[in-house]
Amino acid sequence: MTLIGLTFLSAFIFISVTPYHTSASGIIIGGEREMNLKYLAYLKFTVEKEIIFRHTPHGIRHDIHYEGELTGDLLSGQMSGIDYMNLRPDGIDEINTRATIETPDGAYVSVHITGYVEPDGTIRDSYVRFLSGYEKYKWLNDTVCFGHGGPIAAGTFEVYYYYYSTGSEPESN
Repeated sequence: MTLIGLTFLSAFIFISVTPYHTSASGIIIGGEREMNLKYLAYLKFTVEKEIIFRHTPHGIRHDIHYEGELTGDLLSGQMSGIDYMNLRPDGIDEINTRATIETPDGAYVSVHITGYVEPDGTIRDSYVRFLSGYEKYKWLNDTVCFGHGGPIAAGTFEVYYYYYSTGSEPESN
């Protein structure tokens, strides 16, 4: 009982002393900058191959090879990669993806994604990191991105990506 009481008290104190307010487009914490998420792109992909390593000390390890089309005003192209996944005993699949986007203008963007797939198939990409040396896409190198999606058919999935806008991204085409 004491631990539960301390937990609620700690949460109450944090909320009481942390100034924040909301606006139509985000949350401001401590009077700092507004968290403004903007739509980046839509990915529709299909699973090309799955390799199952069976039970390991970290859960059921399985690698998902996939390919798909990424469409957006600021980033688009063919995306392919491997998701090195671990299915935990609680039914949550941990995402650990390495992928490549080949853009229509011939540039390459490296992608690293971590997150979770819930038992119902909901995808929550909690950390999406892009890296590129191509001038047009360098703004992605320091951009914070998130994704959510899920299955749309057997072996086919969709994910919507959003990014934290800092104002340094280019104008959409």
